[in-house]
Amino acid sequence: MINPRSPFWVGLLLLVFLGVPGVEGGVGFWTSIGPQGANVRVILIAPSAIYLGTNGGSIFLSVDHGAKWKKIFGGAADTAIADLAVVNGSLYAAVRSTVAFAVFEPPWGPGTPPPPPETPGTGVFRSSDGGRSWSLAGLDKQSALSFAIDPRDPSTIYVVTDRGLNRSRDGGVSWETIFHSDETREVLSVAVDSSDSAILYLGTTIGGYKSVDRGDSFRSMLHPDPSCKRYFVNCSGYLATDLPPKPVSMFLGDPASPRNVYALMLGQVFQTLDAGETWIQAGGLSGVSRIALDPSHPGRIYAVSPAGLFSRSVSSVFWSPLGPPPQGLGSFFAMAVDAQTPSRLYLGTQWGPFRSEDSGASWTSLNETLRDLTATAFSFDPSDPSIAYVAQYQRGILKTTDAGRTWSVTGFSDPEALVESILVDPFDPRHLLAFTSEWISGRIPLLRSTDGGVTWTRGPAIFNDVLGEPHVLIADPTLPGSLYLGNHSSVFITRSGGLSWASAALQKPASGTSGVPVVFALAADPRHPGVAYAGGRGGLFRTDDRGSSWQFLFTNLDEISSLAFAARDPFPPLAVTPSGLFDLAGGLLWDSSVSQSRVLTSVAVDSSSGAIYVTTAGGVFRSFDSGISWQPLGEGLPASLSSGVSVHPKDGCLAVVTQSGVYAYELPDQCLDSLSSLRPPCRIPSPHPPIILPSRGGGG
Repeated sequence: MINPRSPFWVGLLLLVFLGVPGVEGGVGFWTSIGPQGANVRVILIAPSAIYLGTNGGSIFLSVDHGAKWKKIFGGAADTAIADLAVVNGSLYAAVRSTVAFAVFEPPWGPGTPPPPPETPGTGVFRSSDGGRSWSLAGLDKQSALSFAIDPRDPSTIYVVTDRGLNRSRDGGVSWETIFHSDETREVLSVAVDSSDSAILYLGTTIGGYKSVDRGDSFRSMLHPDPSCKRYFVNCSGYLATDLPPKPVSMFLGDPASPRNVYALMLGQVFQTLDAGETWIQAGGLSGVSRIALDPSHPGRIYAVSPAGLFSRSVSSVFWSPLGPPPQGLGSFFAMAVDAQTPSRLYLGTQWGPFRSEDSGASWTSLNETLRDLTATAFSFDPSDPSIAYVAQYQRGILKTTDAGRTWSVTGFSDPEALVESILVDPFDPRHLLAFTSEWISGRIPLLRSTDGGVTWTRGPAIFNDVLGEPHVLIADPTLPGSLYLGNHSSVFITRSGGLSWASAALQKPASGTSGVPVVFALAADPRHPGVAYAGGRGGLFRTDDRGSSWQFLFTNLDEISSLAFAARDPFPPLAVTPSGLFDLAGGLLWDSSVSQSRVLTSVAVDSSSGAIYVTTAGGVFRSFDSGISWQPLGEGLPASLSSGVSVHPKDGCLAVVTQSGVYAYELPDQCLDSLSSLRPPCRIPSPHPPIILPSRGGGG
């Protein structure tokens, strides 16, 4: 049963109601608890507002130069905001897919569009009321990458998608593809000349193209031509170098000098002074990730690179350093200059936005009310739910001691390690274990801390190339120091808290399914010491001797992704498969075959209340009657869940990992008396009507 006086809920309610402006939530809602920051991919400065687009598919609005942020758009799963634009008072968003896909022997020919996969929730979206409501403006399920607006006719919009360059002449009502991506080239960027809107500049993976008739036709430029003898000087519009074609990720036109255009190619800036007829390299700066014009100094351009922030005038040979960028924040993806206050600059980084009031000499973080960073793993401290750990790729493992109000990096920070699981020892919360998905040969994936994350050590080296990397790690709740770890073909067992491990191979009978078992799920029986189950690809296995030997049970439950033990008599194991949720004592509790949206990803159980929680790609459901009926659990959860529900063993606190960070579930039916004088009484929402499923055979 949830305890409303637990440190977690006290901290969470303070976070929502008192401490952090811009954090939304409330009774019956999921509330973001961080970590602070966002992977910022685009910054748009509009009159009286700033908009951020993130790699988590969200759009944030600030009306006070970034001091506070409000989320106004939450995208579908596996999407990101690629570009933003304001057209005739409406806000447009280009939404792209973040799912990588392979292309095998494309059957299409030159000049025809490739058939990239359709991703729900991608395309161009429009809001005419400041982000309060959104509608699809076109290019449905196409991965939209960038915008360009005709400055003289804002109803003419150009959008780059994974299929090519698209044009709308009616403000997004209808679209036509005017330049196709194909197997030889992909369109990356587009820009409209500020003085002559008939001129377009198009960046592709093999160089640039130019149109003088609003996209009806294009000619190539910025392509290598060995016949030109002068290095970095064009010959008939071609770049004089023996190097292969360079992708042009960005064009930037100078409104003060219309024939002056910049191109960003593989971290180097090129410049034309004759509208693309000839090009030169603009100084020797390398590693540039973004360029922006200074609206107060015609002909002046900013560039940001790992070495710092630089500026250059149109006639300068070299770049002038302005100051270092914020340190320790990974890559820089976005940059903007405030036209009203040109000394005010904004940077969008991998870990959040920053603002400078002195042209880049110093920077201030704008992360305090921003929470949109993807997490890869999460774990409560079982002794204190206000303490938790979260992992982020290229950042390491972070810790909170105040229910998510603030987070700090622990002693493990490795930009090359992807932490996939964190486990806090239920008998000693100072003892932590984690494992990573290592992409570098020779790295040991196991991590161990004995001081609450202050320091970490790697090892022992129990894996090799044959056994592969770990998939799941659990603690045995009946024996201190006893842990199970599953990987490709074995279950590893330790009774020393991870200091040493022994392996037990999983063997199927000769009549069983073919192939080596792969363990994706483990569960230890909290009522029967020594009993545990292992599942994954190849069926279900059971041990009665703490993992020394495993018995193959059956194969009709295959591809098991999650296991848990029910909290009510007869306390059977529960298993999630692509077909649904199974109670090994009674049958099917959730049928995933009803629709793709009902496919389950995990199961968890609150041992104190008996509630069963299941997750789909887009939501959490709860059952209090052993799976006969289910209720959707609250509102406010982002579209994409990265992990199952974490249930605190003492307080029943709930948390999930999403592509926008960690979300906790607010109290559904109780109020904190200790906070009654600080805020209005809780509004108890009407419960969702239960989804009644046929007993032992229904589905969502």
